[in-house]
Amino acid sequence: MTVMAVGLLIAAALFAVLGLVNQSWLQRHWPGRRSASSGRPEPTASASGWRRVLFLILAVTLAYQGVKGLRLADETSWSADELRRTVDQAASALEREPHISDPQDDYGSLVESEVMKAGEGSGPLTALDVTSVDKDSYAVTATGAGDGFCLRISESPSDEGGLIVPGAGDQSPTHVPAYDLKTKVTSGRC
Repeated sequence: MTVMAVGLLIAAALFAVLGLVNQSWLQRHWPGRRSASSGRPEPTASASGWRRVLFLILAVTLAYQGVKGLRLADETSWSADELRRTVDQAASALEREPHISDPQDDYGSLVESEVMKAGEGSGPLTALDVTSVDKDSYAVTATGAGDGFCLRISESPSDEGGLIVPGAGDQSPTHVPAYDLKTKVTSGRC
């Protein structure tokens, strides 16, 4: 998509040049036109003026479409820098406060949630993918951002303790420990 948008911008520049250059000069100095136009009369000033206006309208239209195409390409994919900032922000958010470990999910849904929150406004969230590689490693990839990044998590018991769930009836309360997370982000696959 980017190649097509750049092609439109180049065509717009060429049409702009054709619209700005004096048409009679162009006809005299264009190699293929010299022999073909030798027997024909020069176009009138009015005809040359309309041709220039037409070229400039085409240039503006092509430039508009080229810029629109570049904007669409930017909105539908991620750059490596955008993805890196998103993963770094998600890693910082994971380290900010203690978390309770979920034995069913490890930290997969938490990592995905933080990456999605950090990625809002940077690129299309539908193009963002968080995949659990193993218990403590998550691959974060996005369309257009290359190989992506690896987010590794390590946990240590939190100084804040955790959560105490009161027991029912005569059962004793249950202590659910909280963990401080440390993250490490590396480029490429896990």
